[in-house]
Amino acid sequence: SEALSSAVDPDEVLRIILTAVTANQGLGFNRAFLFLLDNQEEKLKAIMAVGPGSPEEAGEIWSRLSQQQKSLIEMLSDYRERENNSDKTLSSLVEGWEIGIDDSAAFSRAINDAVGVNVLSDPGLDQATKDILERLNTVNLAVAPIVSNGKRLGLIAADNQITRKAIRNSDVELLQTFANQTAVAIERSQLHENLVEHAACLEEKNRQIAESQEQIIRIEKMSVIGELTSSIAHELRNPLTVIGGFANLMLSAGTQDGNSEYLNIILSEAKRAESVLNQVLDFSRASKTRTRAIDFNNLVGQTYELLLSRVKHSTKPPKRESWENQIMVWGNPDQLQHALFQYMSLTVEELTGECRVRFRTGSRDGMVCFSIGFDGDEKALAKVKTTLKQIFGSSTGTQKLSIIVAGETIKYHGGGFGLSEGRDEQPEIYIELPEYKGDNDA
Repeated sequence: SEALSSAVDPDEVLRIILTAVTANQGLGFNRAFLFLLDNQEEKLKAIMAVGPGSPEEAGEIWSRLSQQQKSLIEMLSDYRERENNSDKTLSSLVEGWEIGIDDSAAFSRAINDAVGVNVLSDPGLDQATKDILERLNTVNLAVAPIVSNGKRLGLIAADNQITRKAIRNSDVELLQTFANQTAVAIERSQLHENLVEHAACLEEKNRQIAESQEQIIRIEKMSVIGELTSSIAHELRNPLTVIGGFANLMLSAGTQDGNSEYLNIILSEAKRAESVLNQVLDFSRASKTRTRAIDFNNLVGQTYELLLSRVKHSTKPPKRESWENQIMVWGNPDQLQHALFQYMSLTVEELTGECRVRFRTGSRDGMVCFSIGFDGDEKALAKVKTTLKQIFGSSTGTQKLSIIVAGETIKYHGGGFGLSEGRDEQPEIYIELPEYKGDNDA
């Protein structure tokens, strides 16, 4: 009882049970077999066996144990620390054995009637019971059901196959008393195992909640940043419009004082600054959209169509390879589309002259993936790789503002981006976002 109360591992509990049944300091049977009930299949399944596999092994084991003079608790501790080859031999005797409980055999009577049975070989026995005795190579078998609060768990079978000592009804009653304690130990072990699984499940849920909270905070920060950038962009746009307007007016006046070159530079830079502000305003408008579950394939498709309508590309239009299954992400759809568009337009505008651009979506290891690959000859791919390293390998101070904003958008949504080598070591831009699988992820 002391050993069973301290054990929680299922295998350890079962080993203690059978060891106590066979130990001389315990119940003193020669061999013990444990069967657990599969309630769905209504079958008893052999789980474990303890005892010598032959008289020679029995003599060796019992001689050693008698010299050591160990108590039952010490023997149980010893079993925890070492493997017993004899047990392996005996376990192979019943390995994979399944016994139905819908007949009148001894095992069926014991488990269904919840009573111990003293089985003695006799010509009048039913065939199913004879088969059990023959399988175990024994003529006398004690069988005790393991039942807890009316719930059938299995049974213990024990014999004296080595010493041929007759099993008395009192031995069966003692085995049944032990089986009753065994039922409590098994249920406690199963409860502990369920608690461990439940705790692990709760821990995973807590981790997901923490990640979701962090993602919500990041997205809220993005919304605040969007509002701030919108205010700044509007304040800057007015003076830029004035500067560009006056430069254009002076050029239109046709002044020949040698300043037309400088005016063209002013006008060009003003237009470039306005283009940057337009990108910032696009981002700020996107920040006003509420977060929700997004069909990522659909989002990429919409962005792809938007790209084709806005960007002038060469005779090598970008190719889209879509993932067949629906893959979902959680976030701000307008912000994510803005980020995807910046990566797409960057590659199409600057690299389609060298290679053909390829867009691909997919999913792996809980992450939704979007990649931009390139098809071309070796020289063209080498040039693309160099260009990409210049764009993504530099510090943010020299990167394009649009790429900086797009990258931060991906990060704020819990994702990542960068350069990698795809198939055949071709350069590839990748974007990863956490896959959304239901309300628990939001």
